[in-house]
Amino acid sequence: MKQFMLLIIIICPLCGYAAIYKYVDANGNYVYSDKPHPNATRIKVKENQSMSWRPVKIKDTTPITMQQAGSTTPADLPAEFKIISPTEQQYIRSNQGALDIVTQLSSKLKADQTIQAYLDNKPYGEPQTTLSFTLSGIFRGTHSLYLQLLDKASGKVLLTSNTVNFYMYRNIVKHTLLEPTPEPTPEPTPEPTNP
Repeated sequence: MKQFMLLIIIICPLCGYAAIYKYVDANGNYVYSDKPHPNATRIKVKENQSMSWRPVKIKDTTPITMQQAGSTTPADLPAEFKIISPTEQQYIRSNQGALDIVTQLSSKLKADQTIQAYLDNKPYGEPQTTLSFTLSGIFRGTHSLYLQLLDKASGKVLLTSNTVNFYMYRNIVKHTLLEPTPEPTPEPTPEPTNP
């Protein structure tokens, strides 16, 4: 048994190096085969047919603080505003396209402040007055999301959150008729007539 396994281990790698032959058949078509044929030419195949992948650059998603933005706003404003959920590259499954958003603010959200969601760099829905809310009706596919903390009276942007990329999955339901298709009625065959 050990000798048989050793033989298999030695022969298997050689199977991947089979020759490829090309010839023209009687109809003038090119035929490729791994078996030699009269008038066939052997095709040289590159030994190493591997693919190399380029690294993907991911956008910086660190939250913007007041100090980084160089703002001269009052010190009572929160210094950090970020999205906790959804997380970066998260897959969301919702047939209604609902996205639950949870945010973190380093201080309490004040009555004169609102949060505006931006989906794919466009305002989405009405400004919210809570740190957790749901957006609905989001189409399937890849989306980016960021939030802005706004002054309710002036609409001035006080803070911008980190950007989160996520994927929305929605099932497609095909509607079909539930009634069975009627079977065709056979045509009557003519009866023979007696003379």
